[in-house]
Amino acid sequence: MPYHIAAALSLILLHSMSVAAPRLFEVPLAAVTPALLAEAANHYVALGEMEAMKELGELARSSSPLARGFFDGNDIRIGWLCRILFEPGRGSPSSRPPGFGGLTNFPERNMRPDHWPLFPLARSGTSHFVLGHSYLIGGLPEFASQYLDYSRQHGTFRQRPLPVPTREQAIKDALALRASTEWQSLRWKDSGEGWSYTLSETGAWHAVLDQAIAIEEQPHAPATRRP
Repeated sequence: MPYHIAAALSLILLHSMSVAAPRLFEVPLAAVTPALLAEAANHYVALGEMEAMKELGELARSSSPLARGFFDGNDIRIGWLCRILFEPGRGSPSSRPPGFGGLTNFPERNMRPDHWPLFPLARSGTSHFVLGHSYLIGGLPEFASQYLDYSRQHGTFRQRPLPVPTREQAIKDALALRASTEWQSLRWKDSGEGWSYTLSETGAWHAVLDQAIAIEEQPHAPATRRP
């Protein structure tokens, strides 16, 4: 076989093998569930830190917020995974969230970092929920690759896989989140000098609950109605 043909075939094969991204990267942002987040995190835990960083780095390099003027799904998904995969070291404070902008549906201004250490995710029971994925961008947004580097410098890569919640469990976890002191202390309407906001607690809650309801049912499981 001529060398250039063999080389071309090798490149095609390597490209097809280089990134086998989890299902989290195949669905719309609004269709992400706690189960998909857990499955994706477990995929990278199984790879180990070095290979996980390589694969996530390739996905991050395929995104360019400066060129697009906005973030695509990969940027945001990588930010979520960093919050799960990199845990604060012993005695270290929680790391900061990705600098992608401000969420349009959640009252970040009065959220205590110690109450929401995984923001823009929230962990309740065995489930991780997305609190929002629509950002208002002011100034220069952070690259996903930059946030990957930050997370690695300030956190410890997770060693143990996550439990993958069922629909029933995720609904229980969503209800517990809404009943929590952290959620109940949020102010959905507030103002100060030069600023004000009015947000919908009901809308934010249903967005969380819908993530649990959207988890695929186990075979023969009964249909679940919205609580």
